[in-house]
Amino acid sequence: MTILDMLSTEDRAMYGGQMSMTHQREFTGIPPTGQEVEARYMGKIDIVDGKVQEHRLYFNQLKFLEQFGPTDT
Repeated sequence: MTILDMLSTEDRAMYGGQMSMTHQREFTGIPPTGQEVEARYMGKIDIVDGKVQEHRLYFNQLKFLEQFGPTDT
């Protein structure tokens, strides 16, 4: 994972990045394909009293899954 951009305040950080990986384990019921996959993502971190309260990651799952190649699911 590579963070490309980040903006932050005292109570929130937002960032965008690029992730790349090899599909080596089952993911949402799809058996491993060995395909190289990439996706852009956005993250949001909420901070309370200097500690991470919540961390969410957003990405286009359909675009991500299409890179696995043909599957039976």
